[in-house]
Amino acid sequence: MPADPPPLDPPAIFAILDAHRVEYVVVGGYAAQLHGSSHLTTDIDLTPHRSTTNLQRLAHALGDLGAGIRVDDLQQGLPFNTSAEALAGMKTLNLRTPYGDIDLAFEPDGTGGYPDLIQSAADHTIGAVHVHVAALADIIRSKTAAGRPKDLRTLPELHQLAQQQPPPPRDTPDRN
Repeated sequence: MPADPPPLDPPAIFAILDAHRVEYVVVGGYAAQLHGSSHLTTDIDLTPHRSTTNLQRLAHALGDLGAGIRVDDLQQGLPFNTSAEALAGMKTLNLRTPYGDIDLAFEPDGTGGYPDLIQSAADHTIGAVHVHVAALADIIRSKTAAGRPKDLRTLPELHQLAQQQPPPPRDTPDRN
């Protein structure tokens, strides 16, 4: 029987990532919630920048988060040590921390990863930390490409939210 994950504490997770100066974009269900989705999630999905320096920072932050490999029947994750080199070769990593579950998606389906997502990410404040959150259009693009039943169930609401958002500002020539 799957163990319940620890309660999600986004401010604590983001504070630790911020203390290590990790560069990332929040994606997935939590990002969708920040855009107004009513679908609840039990984890935070992050797309980190793949630079060596950032992966070193991320490895240290994961240590401070007490992150372990997520296993459904364990309340705590399996202990693991990671390095920038190990993280560089990963596509996804599902982790459990005392602050809740974190999924690292280095290149979410339908995207080009961090360089793609950061271009249209919006800034949000969670606790005392400013975080970059994937644009709603990018969340929709990724969930559509993933095609998982849970993603497909959220798409109608996400499309409705997208229609309610004002269009992005147009670049206008300077008239001076």
